[in-house]
Amino acid sequence: MAYIICTDSENLLLTKRHGLIRISRNLRGKYDLTGVRKGERIFLLDFEKNRLYGPFYSESRGAAEERNPKGGPFNGFGQVRNHYLYDSIRVDSSAVGKTGMPFDGADPKTVRFLLNSIEEEEITHKLLIMNTERVPLVLNFTLADGSMKVAVVGLEGETFVKNYTCSAPDTLFGLIDRKMRIGEDLFSRGRQKEFISSLIEIGDLVYSNILQPLELGALFSEGGYRVYIAGEQKVKEIPFELSYGGSFIFEKNCVVFSRERAHGVPGGVRNEKVKSALVIADPTGRFERAYKEGIALFDLFEREGITADLVARPLEQDLVAELFTGYGLVHFSGHTETEGGYPGWDMGPFRFHASDLPSQKRFPSLVFSSSCKGSIGLGLELLDRGAITVLCSRWQVPDIDMSEFVLSFYKLLLSGVEAGEAFNWIVNRSYESDKFIPLLFSLHGHSRIRYEKQYS
Repeated sequence: MAYIICTDSENLLLTKRHGLIRISRNLRGKYDLTGVRKGERIFLLDFEKNRLYGPFYSESRGAAEERNPKGGPFNGFGQVRNHYLYDSIRVDSSAVGKTGMPFDGADPKTVRFLLNSIEEEEITHKLLIMNTERVPLVLNFTLADGSMKVAVVGLEGETFVKNYTCSAPDTLFGLIDRKMRIGEDLFSRGRQKEFISSLIEIGDLVYSNILQPLELGALFSEGGYRVYIAGEQKVKEIPFELSYGGSFIFEKNCVVFSRERAHGVPGGVRNEKVKSALVIADPTGRFERAYKEGIALFDLFEREGITADLVARPLEQDLVAELFTGYGLVHFSGHTETEGGYPGWDMGPFRFHASDLPSQKRFPSLVFSSSCKGSIGLGLELLDRGAITVLCSRWQVPDIDMSEFVLSFYKLLLSGVEAGEAFNWIVNRSYESDKFIPLLFSLHGHSRIRYEKQYS
């Protein structure tokens, strides 16, 4: 069992400090601590700030009775002080994160005391993600004169910690590209075990030729880093998120491809308010699963209180100027075509390219290109036009059901989890469950974005 107990900010801090939850006896009908068993999880809801904290772990077997305690904490709501009888339990607060998580509907009178197992795990996972602290590490790449130079920027800001030169990058790029084509073929034919073996080969190439000479083995042995890959498009086409040194880099770290060369460690969290989203679902009418993905996502946005518009028909090119206007999030599920070296979404009568868009003061903050062909080039163009974060396919993706991946990502995103951490969590969880669709995607731009739902 797991429990939620409401409290104010002052008494939340006292509980964390003293390892004690104390409820006045007149609230036993709402919070019956006598049923709490040793080792069970308890979450405290700060109803003043609408944030949930935990998990606290009960160290008591049942509740103790206290008479007329003089000091706090006094948890619960209403007139919590100056009672004579209280129930109390000792709790371990060592696993409690600093920031907690947003919690909608934090009315103490309506929040349920008991949680079911699904709610418990969902809350535990979100708290874990939102309270994960990572060390920033930037890899700056420069291509010139037939060589590739790498500079590592660490916590010292603009101080370059390590430098390394790869003398034959074109050979490495070509070998990775050939192995990726093999991996795409294996995935499309459903040969999952061989596909993973192919990813390990690719990741080992990246690790042994780039990361190992930089002495970055700690990314795989210890982890806990937020790795920024910075450089021109050719570099961003290297699947660094699949680097393999006994494990994949995404298993212990978060990887994001920066928009441009970084001259220092990127800043902290950026909060974005979003109240509207655009879903473009298979406008060609040729990919049934892409269409269903769009419909499911549209329904999710509506349930989450996000005003959503759905486009599921061929679009004329003269409408493209208004396509993104006023939306905070844009999601495309469908087909990408490459013409003349430029990838574009297949809209039926035409191919959409980022260059088709006029300059806009309010460009969508996040664009998710859930398409069946690699769309990194398009994603980088969207960043140049004004997007902050772009999720795009790196590989050729068959027309398969990706709704579990997509919906899980947006659920975390709209609950206040940073974009990079939400994506990293889904990749890890899917990989552990032998579901490899998220491994076909990469994150570009700014990863430390937290989206706040802005209601009309």
